[in-house]
Amino acid sequence: MDSKTKANEDLETLTCPITLQFFRDPVIAADGHAYERVAIVKWIEKHGTSPMTREPLNIADLISDGYLKHLASQRRTSTVSQITQDNSCVIPVISENVSEHSYPADLMAYNRNLTRLKKGTRSNPTIPTDARWVQNAVTVAGGIPGGSGTDQFLWPYGLTIGDNQTIFVADYGNHRIVQWNIDNSFGLVVVGGRGAGNQLNQLNHPIVVLIDKDTSSLIICDYGNRRVLQWSLQSGTTQGEILLDGIFCSGLAIDQQRNIYVSSPETFEVTRYQMGSTNGTVVAGGYGAGVGLNQFSWPTYLFVDLNQNVYVSDMLNNRVMKWSKGAQEGIIVASSSAMKKKLTPRGLFVDTSGTLYVVDAGNQRVLRWLDEPDQGTVIAGGNGVGLQKNQLNSPIGLAFDQQGNMYVADSFNCRIQQFSIE
Repeated sequence: MDSKTKANEDLETLTCPITLQFFRDPVIAADGHAYERVAIVKWIEKHGTSPMTREPLNIADLISDGYLKHLASQRRTSTVSQITQDNSCVIPVISENVSEHSYPADLMAYNRNLTRLKKGTRSNPTIPTDARWVQNAVTVAGGIPGGSGTDQFLWPYGLTIGDNQTIFVADYGNHRIVQWNIDNSFGLVVVGGRGAGNQLNQLNHPIVVLIDKDTSSLIICDYGNRRVLQWSLQSGTTQGEILLDGIFCSGLAIDQQRNIYVSSPETFEVTRYQMGSTNGTVVAGGYGAGVGLNQFSWPTYLFVDLNQNVYVSDMLNNRVMKWSKGAQEGIIVASSSAMKKKLTPRGLFVDTSGTLYVVDAGNQRVLRWLDEPDQGTVIAGGNGVGLQKNQLNSPIGLAFDQQGNMYVADSFNCRIQQFSIE
């Protein structure tokens, strides 16, 4: 077994499939899978079945795994970034106590006034169906080693592109949102960065950030706090506003009419909310966990097109589903049925021609689907786990600018990669 293959297996072995984080108190359930104790207990209390196999589970049957706990602890506490001998695998360690940073005066001067977003319609780029991207990406933000500095990330998750190619990144491990202008060497913390917390000026493991141009604000999936937060980009903003609270948000999208869409792996559904309202309408799923066309098994990242079609990364079913407006069930638009490797979908994007782009996190690549759900084409990555320009390491977020350049949150490499369109 080569080092790259072993690194992939190590990551999968040491990571809870529910929390997607390294184990701290792992237990083995009757389905044969390992989980973080707190996460699987809450899951069983809510559903009574396995999130992986959907067979019945009992809390009393959970067995502690001391060996796995020891391995995860070693990996978590050794260094901020552990690199294999061939420099092909980087595994960042999340710091539990990230203190508030004091930013140098020159950094604050570089962008004292936060980006003011132009109002107008949301538009996606028109990308030719035969488009190709340069395979050697350029790092436009972050990089190894990961950390809490303003030139670093700890597991960047979701990202979005604003005006003038300004990038906003959900910096998961640092509990903050960072604004990054491509031509700069440092980012600017615009939300959070005060350690994990539930105050209105704090975040707890954010995973998605969106732009609401109509109000010049950010909409944030604050995963650890089970809420959706809105943060104005007007100068002088000191705290956010809670839009939705008490929800298990694992994906977030906004449509042309400023409706917010939230995916929940707890209720296996996607719910639409009018901006400012807490009364939602289920628009996808809602029929429990399963493999049926009206079901999900851990729905995560979302994309909503101009016709309010909802695309969902159905993670544990290894597929992407499309739900048309008003539909009672979805259709499979991306799967691994004809692929050698199992699809592990995360970030999604759909261009104006309806072409679907999917981050395949477990296989370190980005795929494109034109028509057939089993005929995905690799357009970036796919060269194993690593630090090279043509490699990725557990990519998650995906975005495109108006020119068709592609941006990938290369999470475990703690960087944002730009793949320029040819």
